[in-house]
Amino acid sequence: MNDLRLLPWTFAYLAFCFLELKDRKQAEQYLDRLEQLSKDAGLRQIDRVYRYASNWYFKTSNDISDWRKAVDLIQEFLNEEDLPSSWRLELLYDLLEIRVKELKINPTVELFKEVQKRLHHLVLV
Repeated sequence: MNDLRLLPWTFAYLAFCFLELKDRKQAEQYLDRLEQLSKDAGLRQIDRVYRYASNWYFKTSNDISDWRKAVDLIQEFLNEEDLPSSWRLELLYDLLEIRVKELKINPTVELFKEVQKRLHHLVLV
């Protein structure tokens, strides 16, 4: 299975499945394989799939520092003009989801206002 159109998504979906099963170690192994494929192929599309899957990995973590990595990746994606609209919508939702988790841990007025802003933005999209 060396088809560069299918292999990146195969690794990504396997990582997603293992994250759903709460097996982060196995998910990380598929992300590592996807990262290596991205480096070897040197194609923007594969790098995008790797970053997309990495976002999923970071946002599902219980570690706040991982959430920050996810937010950084999301911001990178949202700055891309040719981002598919379905990805944009999902990433906006991911950002809202992370901010709500942060709000549960550290309920501040500033964070609450950001959650409100993100929710409003998501509704308008």
